[in-house]
Amino acid sequence: MTRIEPLNERHQVAPEGLEAFDRIMGSRKKLTGGPMAMMLHSPEMAWRTTQLSNELRFNSSLPENVLELSIIIGARAADNEFTWSEHVPWAQEAGVSDAAVDAIGRRTEDISALDETEQIVIEFGNELMYDRKLTDATFERAKARWGDRGAIEISHLMGYYGMIGCLVRTAGMQPRPNGPRFPV
Repeated sequence: MTRIEPLNERHQVAPEGLEAFDRIMGSRKKLTGGPMAMMLHSPEMAWRTTQLSNELRFNSSLPENVLELSIIIGARAADNEFTWSEHVPWAQEAGVSDAAVDAIGRRTEDISALDETEQIVIEFGNELMYDRKLTDATFERAKARWGDRGAIEISHLMGYYGMIGCLVRTAGMQPRPNGPRFPV
């Protein structure tokens, strides 16, 4: 049970938040009880966060598999099972291997059997999100593959979904029924 009521419909939003709601809805198809519906309790923050989310997800220079890998790494690092549940199927549709999903979920250290793309992104995430540092060698591998812009986008995606994890825990949001869960 959530602690905070999601604001999915315009009539639920306070008058001072209607402009932000309309801007968000102009950039999204709908709100379905996810993080943006929770953020609308702070309308201007919700709008600004939506702009960042839209930039990261829909205007990224990264291939879809790298984008989704970065998202699920950020979700896992934040113990954000809500986002994990939403994005693992999208990651798999984008070509992320089941072995990579499992390695991220279990925080497996030996990822040598994964393809090079998955190894680079997972190493980047493990260092950045768990070790709280990023080695020059790992940065250079990502930069060689996706450029400075790509490396920045990977870091922002991971950090953004870490931030969303804080919101998810604050609001008491639960993963969707029948969605994937962290492996045990």
